[in-house]
This record gives sequence, structure tokens and C-alpha cells, in this order.
Amino acid sequence: MIRTSAQSRVWKEAASWRVRMEEPRSEREVDDFEAWLARDPAHAVAYSEMEAIQSAGEALPRSHLARADARHSGSRPMWRPALALATAALVVVAAFGLWQGMVSPAFATISNTGSAVRGYRLPDGTSMFLDTGTEVGVSVRGDRREIEVRKGRARIRGGSDSRPLEVAANGVRIIPGNAQFDLSVDGARVSVTALDGELALTTTDEAPIKTEFYVPRRQAVSIDDRGRSAAQPDFTWPLARVRFDRAPLGKILVAASRTGDPDILAATAQIASLPVTGVLDLRDPRRLARKLAAALDLRVIERGDRLVLSW
Repeated sequence: MIRTSAQSRVWKEAASWRVRMEEPRSEREVDDFEAWLARDPAHAVAYSEMEAIQSAGEALPRSHLARADARHSGSRPMWRPALALATAALVVVAAFGLWQGMVSPAFATISNTGSAVRGYRLPDGTSMFLDTGTEVGVSVRGDRREIEVRKGRARIRGGSDSRPLEVAANGVRIIPGNAQFDLSVDGARVSVTALDGELALTTTDEAPIKTEFYVPRRQAVSIDDRGRSAAQPDFTWPLARVRFDRAPLGKILVAASRTGDPDILAATAQIASLPVTGVLDLRDPRRLARKLAAALDLRVIERGDRLVLSW
């Protein structure tokens, strides 16, 4: 492909940002990257192409995509550090003409058929983390944005686009604004968890029961053909399947230690630098420590309230 000078410049910038986002040096650098990405649709397209060429798909998500609300509790954020430090795959979905001045007459399908939770950021700023086996449809029609969760589980936050976002599943409809929430579909059952704001839900004519109600912040509800009931929220599900590709062990331990107790440490810098590839569950530090020790031929030593991986 022959590129113009402007296209070549964008391509070089995308390549530079791809390398820098492997190990961002500061929150400011991530913010600068986000500003560059939003400045021109061509930037998102070039960055997406660069990710495909490098077969990486492991760019750091925006710092605020998985930010726990510290005002709610004094406890440590349950899932933000792992999604940031573990660099769960965040793919910039820019291939759809619907975000490049065109109108989509139908839903474009996004599926996660892999073995790990996968993150997607739409060019309008909407972010989604999709569990394995999840399928969603995305559409923009004039002044409306729509997401349809067909199966599986998704964590969604609407972007800053002025057009309202509507999310639907099995006849349940949500207009979240900028609130983040989880939505799962298991057969006829739909479950919704409000993460950082109250959610207004309605059911359409396709739903077995017509109703309108609210889901309070940090609470969950399930809806099926028998009606709706309170559900147990699972705030940490994205941590169950985080993919690492030759990530330094030390970085994985930092991510895991920030999700719960006890902390896991590497006994030496050499151990901390060991490369790790695989899909890991970061929710249980003790189980994770045992799995890493077995895979890397290490020992787990308990020292007070810490687990130490040693030769």
C-alpha cells in the first residue's frame, strides 16, 4: 500500500505509541495517548492496524476504564490494578464505518472466543470487557448508539459521545449515561450489576414481564420469566481470566497483591524478571502463588502476612 506523507506520519506515530504503551512511564503519558487517539479517527485505525501487525493486542487500558470508586469504601480497589498492570487486551475497534462518518444499518458483531477476558474500546469512547464466550452487537444509527449483549458477560462504560447509549439483552434495556455496569446473559436470565452509579432499567415488549425499576449502586439484580430478584454481585470477575504474554513475574505479583491479601513477593530480582505466559486467576493470591511456583519450579514461603516465591 502506498501512503501519503500524512498517512506515513500517522503510521509512525501509531508505531511509537504502540511501543510506549507497552510500558507507560506515567499517568500523564497514558492521558496523552488517549488525547492522540481521540484527535482523529485515522489515529484509531492506524493504531488498530499496528496492533494486528504486531499480533499483540495488549495495550494498556485507559487508567479510568476500571477505576473503583474510592468514596464508597476505604478498601483497596478490587479490579482496577490488575486490569491496568496485567494489561488485559484492549482492542481499539475502528474497523466499523459507523464511527467514520457513515451510518450502520445493522449490528456489527464483537465476540470473545478466546480463553481470557478481553477488553475493547470503541472509537466513541465506550469501553467493554468481555468474558470468554461473550458476543455483543454494536450499532450507530444517526443520533443513537446501541449495544446488544447476546450471550455471556460484559462490563460496559459509555463514552463521552453526546448521543445516548442504549444497552439491551433479552428484552431488558439500560440507558447508563457514563455509569459503569456489568450485564450477563445466561439463557433466559439477565443479570445487571451497577458498579459506580444507579441504573435505570426497563423491560421491552419482548420481555416476559413489563416493568421499570432502578438498580442501586454496588447492587445486582436478576430478571427471568418469573420476575426479578436480588442477586449477589461479583465485582472481581474480570480477574478470573487475565492473559499474560511473557510478562515479568514481578508485574504479575504486583497486580495480584493489590487485589487481596496476602501479598505475594519475589525473593530476588532474578525471580521477579522470570517471563510468564498464560491465563491466570488473580482473585486468590494463595492459589495463584502455588500455581506460579509449580510452573516456574519455585517454592512458596510464608513470612508473616506475605507469600514469598523463592528458589
